[in-house]
Amino acid sequence: MLSYTKEVWKPILTLSKMSAMLSNGEKLLQEISFTLPKGAKLAVIGANGSGKSTLMQGLLGMIPTMFEKYLIAERPFLNIALKERARLLSYIGQQQMPEAETTVWEWCELSRFPHTTSKAENESIIIEALTRCNALSFAGRRLMSLSGGERQRVYLAGILAQETPIIILDEVNAAMDPKYKEEMEVLLHSLTDKTIISVTHDMNSLHHYSHLLALKSGRSIAFGETHAILTKDLLSELFDYPFTEVWHDDRVRYF
Repeated sequence: MLSYTKEVWKPILTLSKMSAMLSNGEKLLQEISFTLPKGAKLAVIGANGSGKSTLMQGLLGMIPTMFEKYLIAERPFLNIALKERARLLSYIGQQQMPEAETTVWEWCELSRFPHTTSKAENESIIIEALTRCNALSFAGRRLMSLSGGERQRVYLAGILAQETPIIILDEVNAAMDPKYKEEMEVLLHSLTDKTIISVTHDMNSLHHYSHLLALKSGRSIAFGETHAILTKDLLSELFDYPFTEVWHDDRVRYF
């Protein structure tokens, strides 16, 4: 569990009443609000169709949304130029498909586009990012030649190379083997200076996260620090499923 001093708790992201709807009037998100301090790790959970991916796309400005307030580092999101947004926010979506000929190294080079650093500095940053994600051996290969799990590791290296203070992830671990899944969880949560917003269906990884946002039918039914709001009753209400709570290795697990 993370603790925050007043200085650290200075908000990196503030969202008030974000909504989204289809052209036929169907509501996808209804007045979602939350505030995160720098370094927070937010898990976004909910059943399929609850609005999780829509929220991620709304935060990135990829889809039209309405909101009362949306601030990044206390600046209005709509006032931030696109290239500067790319220095603030990085993203991995579900089942991203790269261009057929793009190599792993080229993908990571693209991640450096928002920055004006030298070629030598970029190369050093890319090598470090690929190494941290156990993907340096793939550097010369085409992304399309990699397995789904290997490709996700490269995408994670890309966001490390992009060096943004906020990282948005949409089920990035879904295609990974258990070994690499656990390694990526440990890596992501070791990034104490990064604020991470991550969609996950893994209820037994929630102890890694400082904060939790629970969505149901496009609405927020709970938000707060994970240790304070995560319960069997919340999960049962969220998924319409009778969860069982079991203590193992000094922490609770849900089945």
